[in-house]
Amino acid sequence: MLWVFETMNRILNRSFRCCRHRVVPLCLLILAGCSVLENLTPARKPSAHVTRARLDSIDLQSATLQFDVAVENPASVALPLVNVDYRLASGAASFLSGSAALQGVVPAGSNRTVTLPARVVFADLLQLAKGIKPGSVVPYTLEAGLSVDPGIAGPIRLPATWSGELPVPVPPTLELKEIRWDRLTLGEASGHLDLGLVNPNAFPFDLRSIDYQLKLGGTQVAAASLAQAVSMGASGGTGSVRIPLSFSPTRLGLAVFRMLTGSQVNYDFSGNLAVSTPFGPMTLPVGKTGQTASHGP
Repeated sequence: MLWVFETMNRILNRSFRCCRHRVVPLCLLILAGCSVLENLTPARKPSAHVTRARLDSIDLQSATLQFDVAVENPASVALPLVNVDYRLASGAASFLSGSAALQGVVPAGSNRTVTLPARVVFADLLQLAKGIKPGSVVPYTLEAGLSVDPGIAGPIRLPATWSGELPVPVPPTLELKEIRWDRLTLGEASGHLDLGLVNPNAFPFDLRSIDYQLKLGGTQVAAASLAQAVSMGASGGTGSVRIPLSFSPTRLGLAVFRMLTGSQVNYDFSGNLAVSTPFGPMTLPVGKTGQTASHGP
């Protein structure tokens, strides 16, 4: 009951400062407000709590978190939503804060879920939270407050907290190990290339597919999407991918054929890995240029 009495005390203090001819109307207002306050006793006091946090989107620059906050209103009066404020911190380092206006009401004797989005820019996170490196998993705490307005003595702030983890992803390192030709003529080049991958992230992932393009000697010879199933452990886990190759050298020029039959090949490989992680799906870019041995049939 303490917070109810404090609210009444603020109202009474205001009334004594008013003129005498306003005392009666103000008393009527207080009596009307009492019915509201009676419905907001500690047993019927509204509350808020985070029910779920999820990673809505993520890339190498930023991540957007979505927090579902349930507002419980056990009172017999509806409570209009006013605003929300929030703060994200890792340890003692606060790296994101803000506020936003809210609309709608929480019905009497019911509840309503409010979704709070929070976009974390990794450059800001790495600068403000010292000791965090790209590829790490960052523990964080959310401190939020949703304000409702009972219609008397101003809004009431309902606190809510949540603890979770946020990944700061980096691309896997890539090595083109070998190009091997099963058939190599002017009319047909068929074979495969072997890729080696290393996962520097502090979380594991499962490769589901790869979109790629390959240039040999500055000429694009392949561009496709390939389904793959490769599991890679955290912090240095390795995996390999075999990509089939098939094209016509004559369509690309005689110089390309001569290059393919040489002992070494200049290559430029780029693509995107679609992966599954403990935090949800991600797309991680990969790329590598260099020179590799070419083995004929």
